[in-house]
Amino acid sequence: MLEVTGLHAWYGDSHILHDIDLKVAERARVAILGRNGAGKSSLFAMLNGTLHEDGGEFFIPSQWRMAQVAQIATGYVYYVSLKGVTGAGNLDTDAVRKMLPRIRQHVSIPVGVGFGIRDAHTAQAVGATADAVVIGTKIIQLIETQPRERVVPVVSEFLAGIREALDALPASTTSAAVNNTADR
Repeated sequence: MLEVTGLHAWYGDSHILHDIDLKVAERARVAILGRNGAGKSSLFAMLNGTLHEDGGEFFIPSQWRMAQVAQIATGYVYYVSLKGVTGAGNLDTDAVRKMLPRIRQHVSIPVGVGFGIRDAHTAQAVGATADAVVIGTKIIQLIETQPRERVVPVVSEFLAGIREALDALPASTTSAAVNNTADR
């Protein structure tokens, strides 16, 4: 179900959406009618993420967003696997494993998974079902906490552990390679 509550939007000095409330059940067909400039296109722009609301809330089912992403994605899809701030919290790898088939129902390109991958164990668990494992924050943290002369050896050691964990996956598993460029 799509649900919009108390939605407001302004376009310059014009208040284009005034306290909109709307519920659309799954498989329902709805017509939005109004004169030119009434806000019909603006409402749809908010629902597809190209315009942001100035007030109110809306909930869009995840499968709608996935279908929308599938229409415009090229190369690969990046699945943000952890809600909140990157590098914080523990990643629920079982939830990632369950979500990837849902994502793949909508997209035919590789799916990379990132956010919350902090060690070889987590990379391996994610790599067992994802097409790519994306690690950013942990590497930045390693760089920031090392003296300059230790950065390359420490990051290289970390990436070697990630590489070893991914290489230990069964051959039928698709996982992305970690290119250790520090030795070049």
